[in-house]
Amino acid sequence: MPNEDYSCFECVEKHLCQAMQNYAETRLGHPEKRFDVIGNLAEAEKEVYEKHLDFALAIRNHRRRFRADIRNKPSFMGLLTFNETLTALPENATFPAVPEELIVPAID
Repeated sequence: MPNEDYSCFECVEKHLCQAMQNYAETRLGHPEKRFDVIGNLAEAEKEVYEKHLDFALAIRNHRRRFRADIRNKPSFMGLLTFNETLTALPENATFPAVPEELIVPAID
């Protein structure tokens, strides 16, 4: 089991994919799956926090918007695509900024 402080882009991918699957189930008549969406987005956020704070905050804002209203679909494919970009970078590379289309307003 990975260390709690360890950031893992593969784990981010896993949690984003699980959140996307759970979101689909909420749309198919299983509203209780919204809790799994929220939990998996929170886990994805936690996994990337140490390596790329702005990406963690982007995931957080998607999670909080969804939590406020389940009609606010997170940009799963955009988040996954950006995560894939980060995964492909060499070990000591400078991380790119989060794409503007993934930045959503924060909800307090």
